[in-house]
This record gives sequence, C-alpha cells and structure tokens, in this order.
Amino acid sequence: KQLLAERMRSVLSVAEKPSVAKELAAIISKQQVDSLKRQGISPYNPVFDINNCMFQNNPARMTVTSVTGHMMELEFEAAYKGWSSCQPAELFEAPLNKTVKKESENIEKTLIREAKQCNILLLWLDCDLEGENIAYEVIKVCKQANPRIDIYRARFSALVERDILRTLKFPDRPNPRMNDAVDARQEIDLRIGAAFTRFQTLRLQNKFENVGNTVISFGPCQFPTLGFVVERSARIKAFRPENFWAITSSYEFDNPDKPGAKLSCNFNWERTRLYDRLACLVLYDACVEGGGEAVVTQCNERPTTRQRPVPLNTIEFQMRASRFLRMSSDVAMAVAEGLYQRGILSYPRTETNFFQEGIELLGLVGDHRNHPDWGPYAANLVDNYHARQQQQQQPQNRGNANNNMFLWPRAGGKDDQAHPPIHPTKCVNLQDLQNPDERKVYDLVT
Repeated sequence: KQLLAERMRSVLSVAEKPSVAKELAAIISKQQVDSLKRQGISPYNPVFDINNCMFQNNPARMTVTSVTGHMMELEFEAAYKGWSSCQPAELFEAPLNKTVKKESENIEKTLIREAKQCNILLLWLDCDLEGENIAYEVIKVCKQANPRIDIYRARFSALVERDILRTLKFPDRPNPRMNDAVDARQEIDLRIGAAFTRFQTLRLQNKFENVGNTVISFGPCQFPTLGFVVERSARIKAFRPENFWAITSSYEFDNPDKPGAKLSCNFNWERTRLYDRLACLVLYDACVEGGGEAVVTQCNERPTTRQRPVPLNTIEFQMRASRFLRMSSDVAMAVAEGLYQRGILSYPRTETNFFQEGIELLGLVGDHRNHPDWGPYAANLVDNYHARQQQQQQPQNRGNANNNMFLWPRAGGKDDQAHPPIHPTKCVNLQDLQNPDERKVYDLVT
C-alpha cells in the first residue's frame, strides 16, 4: 500500500469557476461533494479532495479547485501610469507588466499551496481563446511554486460524465499559440486605449464647458460600436412617418382532406401600398362592384422545400431566444451558462454550427425517449432509424426512405475549433428546472 501511494499520481485540477469545480468533483468522485470539500484561502473558491480516481488509466489522487476568470491584469510600469508622466504616443512602446490582481491574491495563494503538493497540473478552463489565456496564468503561478509540475489541458464541451472521463483518459497539452493571440489582443487594446484616451481627454477637457474633468475614453471596440449607435440614432431622427393604405384579399374554402375544416389563401397586392387614400378607395370600390367576385387568370404550381435548420451557435441561439421567447441576449446567455455549469447544456459560447463526426448524437436523442413532453417523438426517431438500418441489409428494401427517423443535422459553415454547437447533454424534466426562463431555454435548445 505504501509503494502504491508513492507511485500514485497527485493531480491538481483547476476550473474556471467554483460551480464548474464542484460539478467536476461530483462527476469524477461519483459521490456527494460536501464530504470532499475543504476551505481554500479564498472563501469563494473551495477545494475538493478526491482520494481515488483514474488519470491516463493510472490510479491518482486529485485536488479540484478553481479561479474566477482572469487572475492577472496587464498594466504599464509605474513610471508611465501618471497622466502627465509621458507623452501619449510613448505608451505605444512603454514596458508592460502582467501581475496578479489584488482581488485574486487569495486564489494565487491557494494555487501555490496546492501545487507544492502535486506533480501534475490539469487545466479545466473553457476551451476557447480566453480560457487558454487564463490557463497560462494558472501555469505561471503554479510553476513558481513547483517548477517540475507536469502540465496537461482538459478539452471538453459539456460537464457530463462521458466527456469528463474521456478527458481524464486522453488529456491534451496547452496551446501556446492561442495564449499568444490573447496576449497580443490585450496589449493592443491597452496601448491603443490608454494612448488615445489620454490624448483626447487632455486636448478636449478645456475646450468644452460640459466636459470638465470627465475622462473621454477610447477603445478599439467601443468606437465602432458607438458609430453604429450614432448612425442608427440619426436614421431614427431623420425618419418622417407617412400614412399609407393597402388592399388585402383572402379566399376561404373547405379542406378536401379534413371534412369540416377550412383552408385560406391570401393574395398580395402587386402595388403593395398607396399613399393616396382616395385613389386606394376608388380601386377598392372597383374590386367590390358586382358582388366582389374575382377571376383566377393563372395558376402556377411548383414544389417547394424547406431546409432543416443548422445547429445552434451563440448568435443563432440569441436570435431565436429573442424572437421566440422574447428574452434579451444577456438574460438568455446567463440562463444557458447556468444550465451548462450544471451539466444540462453544452458550452453556450460557440461559433460552431455543425456537428463533427464522432459525436454520439443518436445516443443523445435516445436519452430523451422517456421525456414526458417529447419522449415519444425522440423514441420514434431512434426506432425508425434502427428499423431503417435493418431494412438496408435486405437488397429489396434499399432505397425505401422513412422521413420520420433520425437524420444527421445539416452542417453550417462555421467552426471555432473549440466547442460543438449548443445542445442538451442531459435529459431533464422541464418541471425539475429552477425557473420559467430555464424551462424556456432548455425547451428551445432541445
């Protein structure tokens, strides 16, 4: 036992949020996390001790803790911080330092303490550019405490057992290029923002009465966005409403396929609208003279198809939440983020709108076969798919399609190389969710 304990790996797992660390500990340990919990130096970032788990098919001990977003901030050296310490243009070449933020010092102390006791660092940060940059902040802190610690990167898209166990078996390595991309963006934003903010504030403060001591800030994203707002405001102010009139026509008739039911056909006016009420009224009177009968002069028939929607990425999710749920983008994303942290949805911040081969979508659909709302539909899709597969083995049945079966989703053209499209990762009864907004979002995504 002593020899096994000496050979057992000691893994420090670091997540991006305390809630993610808690869920990870629950999945990996397969037990209630309250019994594993101890207080970190930061009161908001607890530590979970798992005495027995598997890492790369070997027994290991694991300590799970978290950060809270970025730990570090980029700033100019002290000699360049004063507004009158240098010319604004000098800030484009002034030396920079990246240090731990004051509010993250206790998190840093926790990482240093735990890293000294471990020989492996496993980074469970979000699998995007920002997550990779935060991972390297954690690496910097842990390397100072334990220079020999071996570093691995967890690549996952959902807090579900399948993804987590696969990651423990086949961990990746951190990607320095993704980190460099964020470092470059942060430096560009800081230098441009600081230089132009100082420049325009110092030039304009004494030239306008209503400016006073106000800081006139500049940002690479802020100014283009402000331009869109101003342009839209100018168009609204320039708009002059004008009354118009239109003629609408519809025809209602019996449905030949459903006795007692009605069908209607709406006709669009080729002129669309008129801004002269009298002219529109004259044309209307001409239409209704003689009982208002119309003659069909031409009938065109052509087949139409509607393409299946592509899988949800963040932008499409926000648009659909606004259109169908009347829910603002920030509220929808906050709800989706909460469901992700509880392992109910996949990561909601993604540009990808197609599923790569290898994702077990059929199994995910099959997990919903007992759902009280759409269970029969999900079961029908899966059962018909399996029946179709059996038919394909018989030559006389090849080519007989069944429309009511599982089909691989239509592929979009975007891939962020980090996360799959937004999808449910767990079958949950709507009534078991915490509030109406969660029920709406889960229903929309599923």
